[in-house]
Amino acid sequence: MCPKDCSQVAELHQYLDDAGWSESQWLDSLENYPCSWVLADNKKIHSYICFQTTVPQAELLNLGVAPARQGQGVAFELVSAIIKLLPEYVESIFLEVRRSNIPAIGLYEKLGFKKVGERRGYYATSSGIKEDALIYKRAISL
Repeated sequence: MCPKDCSQVAELHQYLDDAGWSESQWLDSLENYPCSWVLADNKKIHSYICFQTTVPQAELLNLGVAPARQGQGVAFELVSAIIKLLPEYVESIFLEVRRSNIPAIGLYEKLGFKKVGERRGYYATSSGIKEDALIYKRAISL
């Protein structure tokens, strides 16, 4: 991902999540967490992933796939690629997912992530009701 991608990524993120990051938030994240990728067809971004690494762990911060590309293994491939390319010092990778996001939970469990906790009322929703975040962890084989 580069700065010129942030407008498209923000638009897709807003479509996928009513609490999605704005373009300026994506620009900030790119500056602070430069480990961000996009996938595109004919310059139209259809998928994105953002993560950070700190000794000795990594955190998947954001992942999104356009509806037309969902169910085709794109998210699986993105997360798998990230795991393979993590620096050697990374021992585990964490993520948070909405309790209601059953397809994402299935993906993460298929990739070997295990639920290790939850945060009550973590995510805002358009209805004003807060939704729980489930915390997942996957050990990285050294």
